[in-house]
Amino acid sequence: MAAARFQLARPSQPDQPLAVRVALIRDWRKRIVCEATTAGQTEESERWKADLAPDKQNFWEPEWQATPALPAPTRPKLIPVVTTAAEADAVELAHTYFRRWTCQENAIRDWLIPLNLDTNHGYAKEPVVNSELVKRRTVLEKRVAHLHRVAAESRKRLRQMCASDQVREEQVVSWEHRQQELLAQVTALQTLDQSDEPGWLAIKAQQLEAEWEVHHRHVLLAATSVARKRELNHCARSCRALRHVLRKPRRPPGVRTRNAGTR
Repeated sequence: MAAARFQLARPSQPDQPLAVRVALIRDWRKRIVCEATTAGQTEESERWKADLAPDKQNFWEPEWQATPALPAPTRPKLIPVVTTAAEADAVELAHTYFRRWTCQENAIRDWLIPLNLDTNHGYAKEPVVNSELVKRRTVLEKRVAHLHRVAAESRKRLRQMCASDQVREEQVVSWEHRQQELLAQVTALQTLDQSDEPGWLAIKAQQLEAEWEVHHRHVLLAATSVARKRELNHCARSCRALRHVLRKPRRPPGVRTRNAGTR
């Protein structure tokens, strides 16, 4: 806790500021998730699976199962308590602030006594369905299902890309062998000074065709490599978001209490 003194300007009386004292309280009962900076976000995108075992980090595999991520770093909630008292102690202000609801209920009870109403008004409780908890649970379940579906579709596309790349690599090797064979035939005919024969032109055309096929498939492999990297990043973002959602508590829809009214 810390205390400070400020002068607040009055719109109607600019020459007479209002002196207030402020106590800044750290409420350790309520913790706030720390907002990540740009550097922190970059580190998180690279280390979101660092807590997993090495054999559990292959998120692109179909059998990979998401587990809850580690708890996010938090800090205590800061509560400013303002008073116009000439002297104020930060500890005393903190105790007064946290007793406010009890004092308010006592004041309501004292107001009900002259009206001959039951002084237990507001204390009788009855269980009701916690609708807010049900809504939050429904939203989390929909979010988890959506992320599971997105990650599965991304893994499927990655498998298709890998299969296509494997076929293209085999085709490249085949066309390179054919190109080398045709090039050897063309070189041999040129060495024997038979480049003006009709058969040489056909072999030369086949050799140029094989060279073009090799180049074309290399271009396709390069384009697929970029697309595969982009898809892998998309899958990683989905899996990272899924782990973050899973670490949120999804308690079953329970009950809470509400005022039953005057008896």
